[in-house]
Amino acid sequence: MKETLSREELGQLRMLTALYVEDEEVVREELARFLLRRLKTVYTAKNGQEGLELYRQYKPDVVITDITMPIMDGLAMARAIKEADSEAPIIITSAHNEHDFFVESVELGIDGYVLKPLNAGVLLQSILKSAQAILRNRIVDSQNKLIRFVLDRTSSPTVVVHGSTPEIMNRAFLEYLGYPTEEDFLRCLEEEGNFCLVDGGGTEETPGRNCFDYFSQHEDALQQARLFNRRHNREIPCEVRHDSFPELDTHILSFHPLRRMGDA
Repeated sequence: MKETLSREELGQLRMLTALYVEDEEVVREELARFLLRRLKTVYTAKNGQEGLELYRQYKPDVVITDITMPIMDGLAMARAIKEADSEAPIIITSAHNEHDFFVESVELGIDGYVLKPLNAGVLLQSILKSAQAILRNRIVDSQNKLIRFVLDRTSSPTVVVHGSTPEIMNRAFLEYLGYPTEEDFLRCLEEEGNFCLVDGGGTEETPGRNCFDYFSQHEDALQQARLFNRRHNREIPCEVRHDSFPELDTHILSFHPLRRMGDA
């Protein structure tokens, strides 16, 4: 089997898991070996029933299946999978090129159709195309992990805000406000909205629920705010430094305390 893929595409394939369902043992084992050298994990099954059981157990990113198989055919399995998860990427590999099979595949929302004998490059491209949404989410998750890693090396309480929604908080931010996890902070923000008061010209106070909107609308001005630390039940004066990335609708806010928590 020959293929022509870029380094980036090969890297993306390494992020994916797949279920391959094929009743012909020789074909199944040969393609499974080929896929195992390129994907993260490959599960195999010899009919639709086994394939459905493996899908429910492992939730692979992509399903690759033949049509005609004993016990349960590929289209019946695909229908059951789509009923459970309409977004599940499914690719049909079959020697059938008949109108009825194609029409049923379209009605089921099949994501790709690769005719046998298989062309390796065509199959891999079909896998990549069908898994684009999954790959985008994985890449975003990886980028967020990298951002969080870098921010956690910063001693200043810092939060990344998309629009007016806080998305990433560093460890210093959570510790300074007395929250063990991001989930705890976000839940409290949703319920109480009391983590921050904004001092606007010494007179204006904006409740915590709206402070991210306030910062995004006043990004050019040096802001002062009072963070509320629930562990010590006190307000802490801070200077707020604001970096804006309008093309991403993203803001990075860093809070620099004007006095230490233990100061009078």
